[in-house]
Amino acid sequence: MLEVEIRKLYLAGESTVSLAKKFNLRSDSVWRILKRLGVKTRSHSDSAKLALEKGRLNVHQHRIPSSGLTIEKAYLIGVLCGDGWLWCSTKPPHQTYQFGLQAVDEDFVDEFRSCVYKTYGLRASKYLLRRRRPWQDIFESRVCSKAVCEDLKHFLPQHKTRTWRVPAEIMKANLKLKSAFIKGFFDSEGHVETRRLGATSINLPGLKEIQQLFQDFGIRTQIQPNRRGTFLIRLQDRKSVEIYADKLGFVIKRKNLALKKVVDGYKRRLSLREDVRALEPEINKMRAKGETYENISKKLGLSIGTVWMHSKL
Repeated sequence: MLEVEIRKLYLAGESTVSLAKKFNLRSDSVWRILKRLGVKTRSHSDSAKLALEKGRLNVHQHRIPSSGLTIEKAYLIGVLCGDGWLWCSTKPPHQTYQFGLQAVDEDFVDEFRSCVYKTYGLRASKYLLRRRRPWQDIFESRVCSKAVCEDLKHFLPQHKTRTWRVPAEIMKANLKLKSAFIKGFFDSEGHVETRRLGATSINLPGLKEIQQLFQDFGIRTQIQPNRRGTFLIRLQDRKSVEIYADKLGFVIKRKNLALKKVVDGYKRRLSLREDVRALEPEINKMRAKGETYENISKKLGLSIGTVWMHSKL
């Protein structure tokens, strides 16, 4: 009898789809027959596992093109030290491997996706996440791949915000790879001030290693405590800012435009030392009115230390 044969084959490991093809029936008809006979049907997860065992299902395992360090990969590692995330969950029943980025700048996310494709041959997703006011809408991109996550973990075993370190491969690399890493980090965490630029992170040891990378470009930096337990790495002088603009820059257009304004402003004004001396009367006038060093530094575009050194009050 047909129903008995279907029951026997299903219990032996056949799927409803294969039985439907065998007996020229619809899959839902086979399912109803099994239900009528009191057969407990398998879940989707159990069906998939059985299909793998029986050879009915082939799983494509992505192999990354190369495990070596490239400019695009160095940029991705820099992003991962900043706004990027790496999520590797191996706890059953769900295993998840994700590498992604959320940002308000679409050009930043597009560069992230381009580097993922050039490095790993995979197309990362892209979504616009709309948020209620006063928050800005943000773009999200991610790629789900165990091979990608394991490759990035090779370079960044400790990839959390508080624990990442500049990989040894980057520290020993040529200037092109170092600049790509710094650009990825500064696209994530960097900001342009009135006459300076810098980046903020909670990871002081990591910032000190980035400071070492800057020295290879002749860029002088200082690290100082910032608000809420974070630290600020800031380029110290005009020459350093100009070198950064010439050798590194940003992928994000709005940051590049802000940096260009800073550099153009240098060309229209005197050297920084002469500028500060010219501002000393204004600094002392503001101090006499009770202004804090921090407020003065913001209004005049100077560091707090510079305001303190040139204040006579």
